[in-house]
Amino acid sequence: RDSRVCAGANSTTHQRRDPHSAETRTRRWAHHHHHTRAAGMPQKVTHVLTEIMRHPDSADAAGVDLPSGASCEDRLRAAKEAVAQLTGAIEDDLYPSAAIERTFGIRFDRANQPIVRDFDLDMPLGNVVFNVWVSVLQVYSVATAEDVVAALVAGTLKQRFRAWVEEAESAFAHALRAHFAEITWWDDQALDALAGK
Repeated sequence: RDSRVCAGANSTTHQRRDPHSAETRTRRWAHHHHHTRAAGMPQKVTHVLTEIMRHPDSADAAGVDLPSGASCEDRLRAAKEAVAQLTGAIEDDLYPSAAIERTFGIRFDRANQPIVRDFDLDMPLGNVVFNVWVSVLQVYSVATAEDVVAALVAGTLKQRFRAWVEEAESAFAHALRAHFAEITWWDDQALDALAGK
């Protein structure tokens, strides 16, 4: 276990893609209602993670281990940036950028991935994963942004996400339960790559 203590967590801002650019990714879903929410990361993210990094015992209590590799400061920065991009994309009704999508098991492209045809869906599995993130973070509030950041820092996001899928009640979540093992592109090492930038 890497017991180093990060010297605090600064809030992160992120730039979103121009919704009129060629890279804009429109979402293909119709079952969710769009809920507006405050822009940016909740202030609680910074508070919770600052406390975890200042007091390692609180990290133990929260179930947060700090894997070796990139420094904990770099992992925390990268995790906050990636989650800010994900929550920003959800807020803007867009898919996240290709640079971070596999960090969360998402795939926008349709090539070489299963098509889910359960619960009246006809959608690539990576697209279903994105819509489950919408269910988890926005529609049913099963998890918070700080939960996702902590799981990323700990290297347990895929396991945590699977548990959150069980709690969400959307058609997307129900469909994903039967196909979770087919998410072969989830990149468990992505945060280390992002942290190394």
